[in-house]
Amino acid sequence: MEWITFAICVALFSLSCLGEVLWLVRNDWASTGKAAAYVITSDLLGIRLGFVVILVVLMITLMLVFGPAGTGSSAPESAYWAVLITAAIAPFMLILLSKRLFIRILAIKTKGNAWAIR
Repeated sequence: MEWITFAICVALFSLSCLGEVLWLVRNDWASTGKAAAYVITSDLLGIRLGFVVILVVLMITLMLVFGPAGTGSSAPESAYWAVLITAAIAPFMLILLSKRLFIRILAIKTKGNAWAIR
């Protein structure tokens, strides 16, 4: 059963990358090779950094829950909320920043705002 879930995730990731490459090529923003390099590098970098952030947030949450030497936590509720908000926002921000960074690195010419939906 877990292989089916993994295969579905890989298929969805591949289809989204292919769709993004075709969208970039169709709008004449980049050649096929440059678009593929942009999509694959920025997505993989953003996903890897997002996983690292989620792992760090999970470890911080465990440290908050267990407290010093496993005696229980005395952390305020706001600390838990800050960790939760960081876990929810940081991965999305990292993938957006990696997209913007690789637009500049690969010198992809955008016609207008890169985030506008037409």
